[in-house]
Amino acid sequence: MLLNKLEKNETDHFFDIPNLTWKTGENYHYNEMTYVPDSLDDFNLPGYRYIIRSVFKYFNLLDPLPYKGWLQYPNTAILTSKGCTYNCLICGGSKDAYELNCNRKNW
Repeated sequence: MLLNKLEKNETDHFFDIPNLTWKTGENYHYNEMTYVPDSLDDFNLPGYRYIIRSVFKYFNLLDPLPYKGWLQYPNTAILTSKGCTYNCLICGGSKDAYELNCNRKNW
């Protein structure tokens, strides 16, 4: 929906596009979250397959790296799940945070 509007150069309003947040000038707009899939299993997160394919396709190891110098200091996150069932106080990705901010009822 968003891409269709952008292709037609209809950038004056986006109020009819669900789950969208955007800014015009100094004003922020957000549309209600009306679509929340029951499962995230269909999404390839994290996208390691893309990175590996990119290295073989372009014969270039450096472009898909997260930042310059990563080979000398390989700092990365290891994502083991697509959400959390705990409610730790220090985490913005807790069960309640996902439910409140993303309307996620299932993990």
